Amino acid sequence: MRFDNASTVVYYCLIQMNIINLGILAHIDAG
Repeated sequence: MRFDNASTVVYYCLIQMNIINLGILAHIDAG
């Protein structure tokens, strides 16, 4: 994956945070 500009990097970081948040929520639901 190429990072052509800052917005692409920001978008990628937001996706990563969303995945982490979903994982935390799933863990809380399971617990």
